[in-house]
Amino acid sequence: MALFNHLLREVNAKIVYFGPGLSGKQTSIAYICQKLDPDIRSPLKAMQVQGNRMLFFNFCPSVSQLDGYSVRFHLYTVTGEVFKPSSWKVAFKGVDGVVFVADSDPERQQENLDRLKELRAFLAVEGTELTPIPFVMQYNGRDLPEALPLEELQRKLNRDNVPGFPTVASHGEGVHAPLSCLTNMVLANIREELDAELEAQLAAESEEEDEVEAKSAVEPSSGSESPVSEAPGLEMEDLEFELSDEMAETPSPPEEMAWPGEDETKFEIKEKIKEKIEEEEEEEEDEEEEE
Repeated sequence: MALFNHLLREVNAKIVYFGPGLSGKQTSIAYICQKLDPDIRSPLKAMQVQGNRMLFFNFCPSVSQLDGYSVRFHLYTVTGEVFKPSSWKVAFKGVDGVVFVADSDPERQQENLDRLKELRAFLAVEGTELTPIPFVMQYNGRDLPEALPLEELQRKLNRDNVPGFPTVASHGEGVHAPLSCLTNMVLANIREELDAELEAQLAAESEEEDEVEAKSAVEPSSGSESPVSEAPGLEMEDLEFELSDEMAETPSPPEEMAWPGEDETKFEIKEKIKEKIEEEEEEEEDEEEEE
């Protein structure tokens, strides 16, 4: 399955060249890597996996843009006769497309059939089958004098009726055609995956909007008497708690500020009564001094 890097807006897809040993897998990949523009591909690399030699490289053609995403194709194969299937299991991990390189030699037809059966087993481990994923046949060795007719190879090997291409990998003849066809098939699958992700994203955003609208419908509107409803994005309980703390710590207002309603408080009334009593006492003292 293709790997999506939404941050870099890049999709990584894996293509595996599979088939009998010495059928032309390594020669095909090496020729393709050599003919691609070095600016859009990595070098051809090799590594030992369970005693077998794995070849791989990647390339990112400029024409593979999908909805603003660039697509990078990673090509893998295991060379020679492979006696440990674990090497192929590594290669098929997350595979997005397969080129089956069949040998046109009549004496190797049983090997072709055995490798096709093995291919289905590897894909079953990955939780898929051969027909759902992009798959093409490459009938290599068409320059052999004893090469079987294409019609016979198609009938014996291509029971799924996938696209088939004659090639002579040793001379690079026709090796681009299977890969070109397969990459287009993989791109079509990637577009479907992108559309599915976009549809899921839009559905999630729509659900979030519905939840916000449902929530706002039960909350007081911004024109209500409660001032806390004017602060968006906060819960009512949190706002009430914050406001109560702020009011407790707020210093007394300046004297020039008028209190709401300008009504006299109990404290002010008591102060006026006290002042009145003190004035009367002072008057009585003045009268006594005059007498």
